[in-house]
Amino acid sequence: MKTSSKFFTTLLWLTCLTLLGAALRFYQLGASPLRGDEAFAVRYWAAPLTDIFDASQGLAWKEPHPYGTFLLFGAWKGLAGSSEVAMRMLPLLVNLLGVPTMYALGKRLFHDPQIGMAGAALWAINPNLIWHSQDVRNYAIWAALSLINMWLLVRISDPAIHPRRRDWLLYIAMVTVTLYVFFLEAFMLVVHGLYVMIARRERLRAWIAAAAIIGVLLIPWGYQLVRLSQAGYRATGASADVGMLFTVFVNQLLYGETTITTSLTSVVLMAVGLMLLALYRGRGITLLMLWVIVPAALLLLVATRMNVFWPRYLIASTPALLFPIATLMVMVWRSVRAINVPLIPNLDNRLILVMGAIPLFTVAYSTAAAWAVYVGPNYHKAPDWFSLRDYLHTNVTSADTVIMTSLDPNTGNADPSFEWYYRDAAPVITLPNPNFDMATAIQTALSNSRAVWYVVSGDDPRLNVLLLEHGSLITDTGAGRSFLVRQYRGNTVKPEEVTQPRHYTIGGGKLLGYSVAATPTAGGTLTLLLFWDVAPDPALTTFVHLIGTPKPDGSPLWAQKDHPPQAPGRDLYLLDLANVPAGHYQLEIGLYDAMTKTRATIVDEEKRVLGDSTVLMEIDLP
Repeated sequence: MKTSSKFFTTLLWLTCLTLLGAALRFYQLGASPLRGDEAFAVRYWAAPLTDIFDASQGLAWKEPHPYGTFLLFGAWKGLAGSSEVAMRMLPLLVNLLGVPTMYALGKRLFHDPQIGMAGAALWAINPNLIWHSQDVRNYAIWAALSLINMWLLVRISDPAIHPRRRDWLLYIAMVTVTLYVFFLEAFMLVVHGLYVMIARRERLRAWIAAAAIIGVLLIPWGYQLVRLSQAGYRATGASADVGMLFTVFVNQLLYGETTITTSLTSVVLMAVGLMLLALYRGRGITLLMLWVIVPAALLLLVATRMNVFWPRYLIASTPALLFPIATLMVMVWRSVRAINVPLIPNLDNRLILVMGAIPLFTVAYSTAAAWAVYVGPNYHKAPDWFSLRDYLHTNVTSADTVIMTSLDPNTGNADPSFEWYYRDAAPVITLPNPNFDMATAIQTALSNSRAVWYVVSGDDPRLNVLLLEHGSLITDTGAGRSFLVRQYRGNTVKPEEVTQPRHYTIGGGKLLGYSVAATPTAGGTLTLLLFWDVAPDPALTTFVHLIGTPKPDGSPLWAQKDHPPQAPGRDLYLLDLANVPAGHYQLEIGLYDAMTKTRATIVDEEKRVLGDSTVLMEIDLP
């Protein structure tokens, strides 16, 4: 009965921790648009297998991720769909497997279920793991699968049990699957071998046999590596730096990409490690040391040849950092319970409390601070692609051209997120681009398009210079919090620019019509283009009024812009809506003599007199 009660208590705690981890991972799961690497994964990793394994141009021979990644993400996309939430569910759900696995590994490795439970809790709330669980990449998946492999290794090498054939087969299958999901699981396989050789030598022969079978199963994996090595892949990370392991890497693996003091983190972990050594006299230390040191050393070695020195490439070592903290949590908790107030606590408990309180407080504070950053209003995982997509979809027509700054001038590739979110009919040019002469491309776009929309990104000034040299700036507005979009038009007016024909005669001039160059919003700018066939009397001035419900002072005029008409041709008026609330308005125009204040009469194409002003359109400002 007591054993049954303990089992259900353990099950209840693990269920609660798993639900906690799920809640933290589901929180704001779809709030952010896909960042560039995520969009690339959704679009290309999950592409049809015929594209991925094409003999000459297949992604499998260019992208440094193994076959299993493409198969996994492709199958998931076919099952769940391609939305942000659907695709992020895959790493989220797989990573949640780490919660019960941390418990199982901690219990077996330290022979202490409380350390296992504390480790499970730390996995559930780890900010870096949660960030990657909400990311459409394979890092969170690898971390969980690698942890399962480590548990299977400790289980089959435990001298207290005699593993059966199916235990070894499960280990072989899981390690092989993980290697087909992430290449760097090979680092962990080295850890496995060293651990068995050092601490469980009686199982060495069996493990070597298992490794040989894994090697045979990895023949296609090895073939892909050979093809990749011949493809000229250029990594985009940092080069080897030992100092970063003790600052940036430790900080990010524990708290994610936040501004937590990295030196303080290192001190905390050293204190935790020393405490663990003192308390457990080496029990479980061998594996933890190998788990931290070997992958880091191997990554350093590889990073001397390729720029791959990123903390995420050591994410599978995260449990080796969490278990020392979990051990300290358990020791401090037991010391607190052992204190018999008002009696003076014994020296051991007092020492544990003094040494453990500060590191644990630091870890708790740093984790809370990391979460405050991640859920705060000023943290954004990706640029505001949602707003840019909606802005372009609302304002750009198929007769226009969109220019996006390329991420890499050597390839002309745009950010994958832009390609994913903007898929309307308008042609897109990425500049600079080795396939285009920039001046010729811009001149052609301005000549052939109604408008050219330039999404300002990067710091290359040539684009704006060339656009102004061959055209005119019409609008210069923000599209959400991340992007500035500039609209240019060629110097020659095109008939399709006149979206609302009118054919008015005003003050000796002839107005062909008008258009609103971009959809206005409250607090923004209203951009009106008037198109003159014949210029009015040069003594006249055009007025553009935004009329609405009377203001508190009784005036219905909310915004206006006056200037002599730029005619013949395109005539630009910008109305500042900074103090204009959302609501219904009318856009009114007319001409007047600046000296006498006399307004000119407006006559339409049917010779009807419209008066000294006319309402062009009704406007609803959202």
